[in-house]
Amino acid sequence: MGYTVRNIDDSFVFTFSDREWIHVLDNALERGWKPMGTSLDFNVLVSLECDDHSFFGTLFTVLSIHERCLSWDGNYRDKEFQIVCEEDALELFWIYQASDLPGEFVSLLGAGSFRIYDCPEK
Repeated sequence: MGYTVRNIDDSFVFTFSDREWIHVLDNALERGWKPMGTSLDFNVLVSLECDDHSFFGTLFTVLSIHERCLSWDGNYRDKEFQIVCEEDALELFWIYQASDLPGEFVSLLGAGSFRIYDCPEK
């Protein structure tokens, strides 16, 4: 398992192993990053999880997703298609601009908001 980070407009995509992604986050915190927190994308979660064609099944799923979005803790480590805001992405970009991280990932950060989700191949 691993992480996929994808720019909101799908122009950049990058994958990390679990260890690599946690290192990126921890290293940024050590360098002074003050994360604002992520948010869940209600519409994306509904489109991914609503496969029950019954009214009550769909209603239950939508209400469950709504509750999940309201109680979301804003973390960067779960793989829930959460969105990293543009301010956080740009702050990470400035932190990692002169680093040894791959240029493709740094470009992704510089492009603004991105999603975090599961990458089964890593």
